[in-house]
Amino acid sequence: MFSLWSFILAEPIAAIILIIVIRFTVARLSKEIANILYMILSTISCIFMTWPVVDYLLTSAGHVIQSSLITVPLIGKVSIWINPLSAMYLLATGIVATCVSVYSLPYMLHRLEELNIKDDLSTYYILYVLYILGLVGIAYFTNLIIMFIFLELSIVTSFLLILYYGYGDRLRVALLYFIWSQIGSLTLLCGIILILMSYGSVYVPTFHPAQLPLLAMYLVLIGCLIKMGTFLVHFWLPWAHAEAPSPISAILSPVQIGIMSYVLIEILHTLYRTVLETITVPLLVYGIVTGIYGAVMALSEQDVKRFLAYSSIAHMGALVICVAYPSTLGEIAAAVVFMAHAFAKALLFMCSGYIIYRTGLRNFSALGGLYELMTSSSIMGIIGFVSLSGVFNIGLLSKIYLTLILIAALSSVIHSEATTIALVLLYIAMLCLSVAYCFYAVKRMYFGRPREISVLPYTVYMMEVPMAVLALCTILFLFPNVIMPMIHMVYKWSFLKL
Repeated sequence: MFSLWSFILAEPIAAIILIIVIRFTVARLSKEIANILYMILSTISCIFMTWPVVDYLLTSAGHVIQSSLITVPLIGKVSIWINPLSAMYLLATGIVATCVSVYSLPYMLHRLEELNIKDDLSTYYILYVLYILGLVGIAYFTNLIIMFIFLELSIVTSFLLILYYGYGDRLRVALLYFIWSQIGSLTLLCGIILILMSYGSVYVPTFHPAQLPLLAMYLVLIGCLIKMGTFLVHFWLPWAHAEAPSPISAILSPVQIGIMSYVLIEILHTLYRTVLETITVPLLVYGIVTGIYGAVMALSEQDVKRFLAYSSIAHMGALVICVAYPSTLGEIAAAVVFMAHAFAKALLFMCSGYIIYRTGLRNFSALGGLYELMTSSSIMGIIGFVSLSGVFNIGLLSKIYLTLILIAALSSVIHSEATTIALVLLYIAMLCLSVAYCFYAVKRMYFGRPREISVLPYTVYMMEVPMAVLALCTILFLFPNVIMPMIHMVYKWSFLKL
């Protein structure tokens, strides 16, 4: 079991130490070689942090594996676990993080030139490794207090990445992001402390339905919704995700906000599953409204990255729908929606970054006809939009499961025909708007009359290859022999059976 801790914690820390050593040795002789070494160490760290999940999916047959470390007074037992649901979240996170690590090298070198920063990429890659460590720690750790510490690690590092390397008014955007993140964090932490005081433990494997303060549930729910950037608490999201450097946007937008749905499931589907059913209808309405709002705002947006950010708000609405009804089907739907959104949205943010890298443009009105100018990356972008729309690829599977959980919720908790019809019509509108904004973006970016724009005349394979891997993932994970074994594991296990 020591190997589990070494893969998740020791190797990333060792990589950071090596990056620091290289910064003061090799970098003094050759920054180019040093930057390549930073990228290699970062990529290896991402692979190491993901490998336990890959091994688990190949060998565990769906049984939970767990490795204990220590017991801390007041906080309780600290351990790492991999369960079928967390495995799906972590696999998508690891694949995206690994691809972004490679993609970052040419993009961030270009960004340093734009910012007139003479330093190498050591600071960036140290922050990046810590950022990914924080994100995977959210799903790996069984203790909610320790989970919260890793959540804060991801917030602080992403704040610094936006502050140091972002676009526009970086300081204002980074502070906006950090303040809203802390509002969500403090709300969530208050809920966790209330659970600890009333339940006596924040060790997730021991959770089962109990008579706990409703205030704790609402604090957890509101804190996570703020961090997901859903309707009415979303104001920070378009700014942060649009003005972050594109590699970080590719992590922020699908992974950091989406993984909060896992936190909601492990708390609400265990301790509060009975109470959750009483607010399923309001949450369904809220999720659908969030989806419609995000889609409408995306349709009206001219900036490519802000367009993708509003699209993420829409997909957070879909995750709220999955969480709203406590059921095994809801957990499966959440995992599939998260994976589909992670692959497609990371790919599209990387495509937008590639367009910025080669043309210097990010406004729809200045783009058009890119298919003729950048054919290979345009094909990957179209694949991403097709998946994001839910027309095909893993996005189609996510829409199927999303529809199934809505039907299950409607048949179980709603007994009014008028309410059912209204929700179904709103849901159909959400799906149609999702398709509309995706294909409208495809038309504006890749087809139509080519603009008079200057495109760098060479292909950057270190950016295109990671994009191609994610494009392949959107297709590969549609195949039943790839995705169904994971879904079957969640079906047999489920937080509802704790």
